[in-house]
Amino acid sequence: MDMSVSVGLYKETGKFWPFKSAIVSYVTNLYLDSANSSLFNTKVNQANVDLLFELISLIAADLNYIHDMWHNTEDDYKIFMPDATVSSF
Repeated sequence: MDMSVSVGLYKETGKFWPFKSAIVSYVTNLYLDSANSSLFNTKVNQANVDLLFELISLIAADLNYIHDMWHNTEDDYKIFMPDATVSSF
């Protein structure tokens, strides 16, 4: 699978984190760990560089989403117990 397919799959996956993690592992192992220096050379293959930047931007957006969900105020998620106590997370 080339970079354009990897980025396309990552975009379309939504919040299916295990699959997104597998795509990032695949790209890391196949492209970034390879000894082929022309894969991300701007003079040789600008398209791969642009796709890598797009993938990194998508990963950053996902990390921001996760951070925002994790740090919601306690008013956002409440569990009302049968004995009238309230638990939040």
